[in-house]
Amino acid sequence: MNRFTRTPARLALVALAVGTAGLTGCNREEPLTREEASEALVEAQISTEASALTEEMVTLTTDFTIGDAVEAAAANLRDFVQSQVPCAEVTLAERTVTIDFGVMGTCPWKGRNWSGRTAVTVEKVDGEIEVGHTWTALSDGFLTVDGSATVTWNFEQLSRHVVHEMAWTDGEVTGSSTGDRMQSLLESRDGLRIDGDRTWTGRAGRTWALDIDAVEIRALDPVPQAGVYTLEHPAGKSLSMTFDRVDASTIRVTVSSARRDFEFEVKSLR
Repeated sequence: MNRFTRTPARLALVALAVGTAGLTGCNREEPLTREEASEALVEAQISTEASALTEEMVTLTTDFTIGDAVEAAAANLRDFVQSQVPCAEVTLAERTVTIDFGVMGTCPWKGRNWSGRTAVTVEKVDGEIEVGHTWTALSDGFLTVDGSATVTWNFEQLSRHVVHEMAWTDGEVTGSSTGDRMQSLLESRDGLRIDGDRTWTGRAGRTWALDIDAVEIRALDPVPQAGVYTLEHPAGKSLSMTFDRVDASTIRVTVSSARRDFEFEVKSLR
């Protein structure tokens, strides 16, 4: 079954309240509860999945040559995408490449059934490359995303700067997010290291603010495999999430506040 664990009941809970550091007379913040820790993990998980979906599109559309005119760069990009995703209809209008995954209903690519459209506009290719992305009902069969992003590539530093705004749904949960992140390829080349921030509104209209520090994420994982999230909980509590890989399909997540820690193990069902 090609699906992630997402609901609190399906997370493998390893330990509860494994630490109680920070109990002082000056610390008046209410302790983090198990339910709040689980809620934070689930919210971060589905927001991460939505971001990973759009990162697939950003990574797909990276075939550029610095120095080309924008029209030539767009034409080269069209040809590259056609070679990589033959089940999609790829068209070019001036400097915008449109990828339609739904011309045959769905488009099987990278183990998922894609639908919807993404449009990629080459803005400039002088020294660094700037590309505008627009996603319309873009879906990998699990999540559906609408939104846009501006991506600026620095090929000397092998990094990219991504500023995005999007809305997403899995058919049950609907949310929206904005973000500003620096990304670079992992040495294994199967994922990204990310630093930056993301804010999203998830279930019950509650807003979460996230600082991202040296987080490593792969498209096949439901949560990052390394790094730290610092999260502002809608209840007014600050907490951190530390990620450590246990094995090929399991990642340990430690959710910590000033007064209490919880550990979870999250397994990918892919």
